Amino acid sequence: MSAAAHYRWNLLPADRQQAALIARECGVSSLMATLLAQRAGDVEGAKKFLAPNMLDFHPPAAMKDLPLAAERLARAVRDKEKIIIHGDYDADGVTATAVMVTVLRALDADVTPYLPHRAAEGYGISPAFVEKAGAAGATLVVTVDCGIGEYDRVAQMQQAGIDVIITDHHEVGDYALPPAVAVLNPKRPDATYPFRDLVGAGVAFKLAWGLCEQISGGKKVGEKLQDALLRALPLAMIGTVADVAALTGENRILVYHGLKRLPFASVGLRALFAVGGVGLRVATCRDIGFIVAPRLNAAGRLGAADLALEVLLATDAERARELAEILDQKNSERRRRCDEMMTQISATLTEADAMTGAPPVGAPPAGALVIAGENWHEGIIGIAAGRLAERYRLPCAVISLNGDIGKGSARSAAGVNLYAALDDSRELLAAFGGHAQAAGFSVKRENLSAFREKFTRHCAAQAAATGGLPPLNIDGEISLTEINDYLMREIANLEPFGDRNPLPLFLCRKVRVTGTPRLSGREPRQYFKFNAVQNNVAYQAVVRQPPELLTAWLTALDRQPRQPWDLVFSLKYNTYYDPPRPELIIQDMRPSDWDN
Repeated sequence: MSAAAHYRWNLLPADRQQAALIARECGVSSLMATLLAQRAGDVEGAKKFLAPNMLDFHPPAAMKDLPLAAERLARAVRDKEKIIIHGDYDADGVTATAVMVTVLRALDADVTPYLPHRAAEGYGISPAFVEKAGAAGATLVVTVDCGIGEYDRVAQMQQAGIDVIITDHHEVGDYALPPAVAVLNPKRPDATYPFRDLVGAGVAFKLAWGLCEQISGGKKVGEKLQDALLRALPLAMIGTVADVAALTGENRILVYHGLKRLPFASVGLRALFAVGGVGLRVATCRDIGFIVAPRLNAAGRLGAADLALEVLLATDAERARELAEILDQKNSERRRRCDEMMTQISATLTEADAMTGAPPVGAPPAGALVIAGENWHEGIIGIAAGRLAERYRLPCAVISLNGDIGKGSARSAAGVNLYAALDDSRELLAAFGGHAQAAGFSVKRENLSAFREKFTRHCAAQAAATGGLPPLNIDGEISLTEINDYLMREIANLEPFGDRNPLPLFLCRKVRVTGTPRLSGREPRQYFKFNAVQNNVAYQAVVRQPPELLTAWLTALDRQPRQPWDLVFSLKYNTYYDPPRPELIIQDMRPSDWDN
C-alpha cells in the first residue's frame, strides 16, 4: 500500500486583503486573521464570529408557519388542552422533546412527552401512537425532529380532531407537506428562514421562544419564561452537537451560549455530565459528541429512550444520579454489542469480499460498502456503519434483515451526499430519510442486490467528481517555529469547533521524523508517536488512524528513516506536562518528495 495518497490535499485560499483588514480591526495575528477570513468572510463577520451574540438570533417569527404554531400552542396552554410532544429516540429528538416540555411546564401546560420505541415502532409517527393520542384525549400533538414525511398519519389525526404541529429539520424531498396546522422546517421548499441548518432541537427551541413571545404579547417574555428558555438552551446545544450540525450562523451562537450556560444546568444534566467525567465549566463540543451524546443515545439504541428524557427533565438529584448511572451502564452494553457486531461484519467481509467490493485503506474508492446480516441489532447498525465508513473511507450502509424487510443505516465518506444516493434508489426502497452525512432506510430482501449495485454506482459517480480521494481541507501552511502559546490561545478563540468550523488544520513541509515510532494502545484504538523536528524546533506528534493506515506509514518510516515528510495536523495541548505543551495531531502525512 502506498504511503502517499490517503487524502486529496486542498490548501484553502487566503484572501490577503480581507485578512489584513481583520488583523488590524480585530487585533489578531496575520495567521489568525487568515483563519477568520476563511470562516467569517469580512471584518464584521469576524467580530461576530469571535463574540457570538444572542441578539443576532433571527426572530422566531421569521420561520414560516411559526406564528401559526405559536398561536395554536398558546391557545392550548391557556385552555388546558391535552398536549403531546412526539419526539424521536436519538439525542437530537430527546433533547428537542426536553426543550418543549421544559418551557411548557414552566407555563403550567398539560403536556405529556412521547418517544417511540425503536424496535416496536420505528422512526416517526406510528399507527400505535395515533391510537394512543386519541385514547388519551389529546387535542394537540407537536412533533419534534420528525414528522415531515408523515402525510397520512397527520391527516388521520387531523380528521380525528387532533391538531398537529410539525417541527422537523430533515430533507423534505419532493413529496407534499403534511396537512398540519403548521409545518416548521427550515428546509421546506418554500422556506423563508435565513438559516437552514438548525437541527430538531434548534427548531424546537425557536418554537418554544416564539410561544413565550406569544404568551407574553411581545418580545419581552418576563423573568419566569426567560429562565425557562435559558434552561432549555443547553438542551438545544446538546442536540445540535449530537446531530453533527454545521457550527456556523445561529448554530454557533446557540452552541457557544449553551456551553456557557452549563454551569447553571439542571440536576439532570449535572448528573449526566458527572457520570461521564465531564466538567460543566470546561466542557467542549468533543465532550458532548463523544461522551454525553452516546449516553443519551444508548437508551434509544437498546430499547426505550424514556430513560434519557427522564434524566434531562429530572428535578431530584438522587434520582438523576441513578438514571445517569443506568445510562452509563447501557452505554457500556452498547459498546460491547457494537464490538461483537463489528467482529461479525469483519468475518462477513472476509468471506464475501468480492460481493462488497471493499478496498483496502488508501485504494481509490470503489463506490460504497453495503453489507447485510440476519437480525443485527437495529440500534447498533448506525454506529457500525460509521466505523466502517471511517475505516474504508467509503460511504457505508449496514442492513439488519428480519424476514422480508431489511432496515438500514448509512454513513457518508469521501464527500458523498447520502440523501441524494438513496433518492436515486427510491424505487428499490420501502422508505428512506435523513441527511447528506447520515441516513436511514428500509429495503425488501428481494431488492437488496439491486439496491447494492445502484447505491454503489451512484456513490462512485459522486466520488469520481471529486477525484476519487476524500478531500482534506488545510487552513494554512506554517513552520514549527510559529507554534507557541499565543497561537494556541488564538485558536481557542475559534471554538466551539464542529462541522464547517473544524479545528484548524496546518501543513508543515520537510519535517524530520525522529525517535522510534511503534504501535501503542489496544486494538482497535492504536496509535504511534514521534518527534517532529524542523529548524531545531521539535514537537511531539501523535498519529491515530485506522490500523491499515498506521501500518503503511510505519512501514514507510522504517524503510526510509531519513526521508523528510510533509505533515497535516491540528494542534492541542498535552496536559501531561506542566506546563502543558502543544502537540501535533496528525491527520495525514506523505514523503516530501511526493508529486502532488
